[in-house]
Amino acid sequence: LWQPVGSRVAGLPAMYVARVRADNVHTSYYASVLWIDTSLAKAMFIPGFEEPGGPNPFNGALPKELWPIVLANFNGAFRLEDSMGGYYYGGEMVKPLVDGKASTVVYKDGSIKVGKWGRDLQMSDDIQAVRQNLNLIVDKGVSKVSSATDNVIWGATTDKESLAWRAAIGQLADGSIIYVGSPFLSADGLANTLVGAGAQEAMVLDMNTWWTAGFYFRHKKDGTPLCRKLDPSIAEGCDRFLYPYKRDSFQFLASQPLSP
Repeated sequence: LWQPVGSRVAGLPAMYVARVRADNVHTSYYASVLWIDTSLAKAMFIPGFEEPGGPNPFNGALPKELWPIVLANFNGAFRLEDSMGGYYYGGEMVKPLVDGKASTVVYKDGSIKVGKWGRDLQMSDDIQAVRQNLNLIVDKGVSKVSSATDNVIWGATTDKESLAWRAAIGQLADGSIIYVGSPFLSADGLANTLVGAGAQEAMVLDMNTWWTAGFYFRHKKDGTPLCRKLDPSIAEGCDRFLYPYKRDSFQFLASQPLSP
C-alpha cells in the first residue's frame, strides 16, 4: 500500500513509500520502495568527493541553498572501476560511455531518464550527467535476472551470500522514478520488486551495508529539512547526502513551491 510522505509540492504529494515482500520464500523480509513524481520534482546528480572522479563542484554535498526544496536523496552506483561502464559529468567524459550498458541520465533542466545507452539514450548538449552501472536489471518491464547469475552479474556481496543490502533506480512508463533500497534482497528479489512497482527500465545502484541508503524529507516553516530513512535499519544518520560525502548521490528537488 502506497503512503504519501514528505513535503507536498504545489499542494500535491510528490512522493509515496511502500514496503513489500520481495519474494514468496523470505517472507519475513520487506523491500522499501520510494516513488517520486517527476512532474513535481527535478533531479540533480552530486558527485562524491572521491567517487566517481572527475569534476567535483560541490565537494559531495547538496548546496545549502537547495536544502529548503530537497525532497529525497539516495546512493549512487558502484565505484567506477567496478561499474563495467562509463561516466560523464559537466562537460567532461571522465570514463568513456559504453554502448548497451544501463545508464541514468540527468539533464540540465532537471529531467531524468533510465535506459540502455545507445538504444534509449545518446549524448546531447542538454545532458548534465550520465552514470552507467552494469546492464539493465529490468528492461521493457521484464526482469533480466536468473538465479544462476545472481552474484556473478549483479555484484558480489560482502559475505558472499545472495541476500544483501541492494539498491536500484527504475523508471515507470509515465516518467516517474522509483528507488528500492533494503537489506536481505537477492538480485532476483530486487528485480521483481522493481517490476512489481511498474518499472520499465531499471539500473542497479550501490549495494552492501552502509552504501545502500535512501532518504526523504519534509520541512519546517523556515525551510529546514527534516529527514526520514526509507528503511529504518539504514546505518547512522539520515543526512549524509546533504553534507560532504565521498560517494555520488541522486537528489530530487521540488520544481514548484512547497506547500504547508
